[in-house]
Amino acid sequence: MSASRRGSAYLLVLGASMLIVTVGVSAVMISKQRTAAAILRSEAMRARAGALAGMSMALELADDDVTWRSAHVDAPKCFVSSLDGVSIRVLASDPSDGVLDDDWTDPVLLRSVANIGGGARTYEASFKPVIRRVESLNHALSATGDIMIKADHFDALGSIEAGGVIRVRSEDVRATTWISQDATQGLDPREVTIRANKAPEPPSLDAIAVLRDQAVEITSRDLHNAVLSDGVNPWGSPSRSGVYVIDCRGGGARIANARVRATLVFVNAPRGVRIEDSVSIESGNPEFPALVVDGPCFFQCSSADLSETALGVNFNPVGAPFDGGTDNDRRDSYGSMINGMIWIRGDVMIQGEGFVLDGSMVVEGDVSLEATTQLRHTGTHTTLRGFAVRESWRRIDGTFARVTE
Repeated sequence: MSASRRGSAYLLVLGASMLIVTVGVSAVMISKQRTAAAILRSEAMRARAGALAGMSMALELADDDVTWRSAHVDAPKCFVSSLDGVSIRVLASDPSDGVLDDDWTDPVLLRSVANIGGGARTYEASFKPVIRRVESLNHALSATGDIMIKADHFDALGSIEAGGVIRVRSEDVRATTWISQDATQGLDPREVTIRANKAPEPPSLDAIAVLRDQAVEITSRDLHNAVLSDGVNPWGSPSRSGVYVIDCRGGGARIANARVRATLVFVNAPRGVRIEDSVSIESGNPEFPALVVDGPCFFQCSSADLSETALGVNFNPVGAPFDGGTDNDRRDSYGSMINGMIWIRGDVMIQGEGFVLDGSMVVEGDVSLEATTQLRHTGTHTTLRGFAVRESWRRIDGTFARVTE
């Protein structure tokens, strides 16, 4: 073979080899690009799943910790974690007013950021808490223990609920419905009775903490011949919130011949609170209870009106209106009754000439009624934490979106 032919053959072989190498390199590069693209797609999908999971986990954290709003108000990263190699952080804010910790019923805007390798995804959505009041507030009287009625007359417009036994030793009783977990005894067979399958649900201690946070403390434990409201406090500065707390320091307290247009909270009261004679008690805020006692309570009320003339006290001065009006005389009188929610964390004894309540009474203990009693459940629409609970979260329609930086 001539030299020229050998050279041509060599060039053909070299060209073919270069073509093969080029094809091979191209195939490898294409394979690497496809692999890299597949990895990016996988990381993007994992980042998306991590961002969505981060929202769910942040909401679970909020369900487990009632203080999470205040805990994260200065550090809005309410959730930081790593899930299957994905780095997740969730930021919380309040889309309604910008203040995260001012109202536990406000919506929450969550921005969830997830990163893994070259994949990153950010999503945000707003969630509204689903709130319901505690079940015991749906009744005129709810007790975790037994209820004993020995009054000459008992009239309840609303249901009566007991975690134990309801015993009636009176022929003049009436209630919309009787509900007991154990049994009902002594009722007219025509009365509507229900056997409950679970114990009554009382408010939580969160309610006391919330009320104490905004309360003015009163040092006196004897509220006698006095008027108390959000504008009048004989023992110090008035409470703008209308909430007052009395620390009984292991003892007891008394309310007698008094008008209260505020929320009274008695704490550390193992010896109980006595409510005697003629009293007019109501909350100045319909969302707040009228009376909270961390201990037993004894009612020995009079059926007579609270009389300014008889007691020589003006019970509706400036700062404590009644039906929107105030005056400087001592000629008015007020029905002896309680309007609003009552929560007693102990046993209750009701004696005296009569007891009238428009609202609801929740008792963590036994109840004994020996006085003529009138209960009228007027309904409660509170969202106060402790008296209301968050059941779940509902995503607000139209707020879910991917965020691109």
